[in-house]
Parts: sequence; C-alpha cells; structure tokens
Amino acid sequence: QIVPGPADDWLGQVRAGLPHFARFRSGTFEVHPAAGSIGILVEGEARGSTMHYLKQDVTASGGAYPVTVLVDPVNVDVPEIADVDFDADPAAACEQAFAAVMAAQSVSFDAETATISRASALTLDKLMTVSRRCAPDLVLELGGHTDSQGDPAVNTALSEARAAAVMEYMISAGFDPGRLSAVGYGPDQPVQSNDTPEGRAANRRIEFRVRTRSD
Repeated sequence: QIVPGPADDWLGQVRAGLPHFARFRSGTFEVHPAAGSIGILVEGEARGSTMHYLKQDVTASGGAYPVTVLVDPVNVDVPEIADVDFDADPAAACEQAFAAVMAAQSVSFDAETATISRASALTLDKLMTVSRRCAPDLVLELGGHTDSQGDPAVNTALSEARAAAVMEYMISAGFDPGRLSAVGYGPDQPVQSNDTPEGRAANRRIEFRVRTRSD
C-alpha cells in the first residue's frame, strides 16, 4: 500500500534493502513515512551477515529515513566443528572451533584496507554460530596478522584495524562487547614462510584466542 506523504527518495532505500530481505527466514519490512516516525523498520529472522549488509546498504543509499533492524540471528551449518566437544574443556574447544573455521575459509579484506569483503559473509556467519556455542564466561581476543611485505609499523596498524573490524562486526551481530578485544601483531607471528605468495597469503589472517575471565 502506498501511503501519502513519503519522502521522495524512500523507494531507493527500499530497493537497496529488498534483495537482502529476500534472504530472511521470516520477517516484515515496513516504511513509516510520517514526520518523526521510526522510518524504515525491518524485523525477522536472518543470518547476521544478511542483517548487517541490509542495514549498511539501506543507510548508504542516501535516503532520508532512519533504519532500524531488529533480527533474531539464525545459526548456519558449521561442519568444521562437528567433532568438537564443547563440554570437555570449554576454552580449548571454543578456540579449536574458531581455528577449524578459519582454517577452512578466511576472513578477507579489500586490498590494503580494513574493509571486510562481502565474500566473507558465510565465514562471518560461521564465526557467529561458533561464538554462540562457546561458554558465556569465556573472552575472545581477535588477533590480526599480516605478511612481511611493506613497512612493519603500517602492517601492525593495518592488522589491528582488521581485527577491530571483525570485532565490531561481531558486536553489531549481538555479541557481548565486554567479551571481545582486538590486537594487531603485524608480521611478527608468521605461520609460514614469507618467501612465497602462498606463505604470505597464509600469514595474512585473523586468529581467535580464547580465555576465561580469570586468565
């Protein structure tokens, strides 16, 4: 139903959001055009990445309406953690689960930036599913790493910014910010030789370290 009085650019905001909304499991997409109203309200069930990119694109479309997204997160299948026993040693199991996901697929970034590539959406959803399996008394350190090419100080700053970007994503998806920290290690902790393209690619990574609050 088209109601009288919407802002001239309201349709652009709707068009920006509908492709993402089509991926919701269920929900509603509403436009409230009255002055001082809530604006665009999206509610439902969806993956965290779907919610994140919907809000990002609707906001970036330049429309006049504020955007509110209220979503119950949907877990995704994470076959990489099928054999992880989260009860035996919760901290070790949580760290093992994160490592298994990151070994199978990485979080990638736009070149020389801390902007997470949208190709990483499924990886982000898997990380959030793992995070919800981890015991609530555990805290997570997100460590950013780079290869050895370029200025070490620049690499360290970039690695910290990338770890912070993943941390901010997890917070936006509902994870407790008090349980997260981000550290940039730059090129100081390589896992492979930096002499080959494959080794450098492996060294550009995000790692999770899991601790109890008392550690």
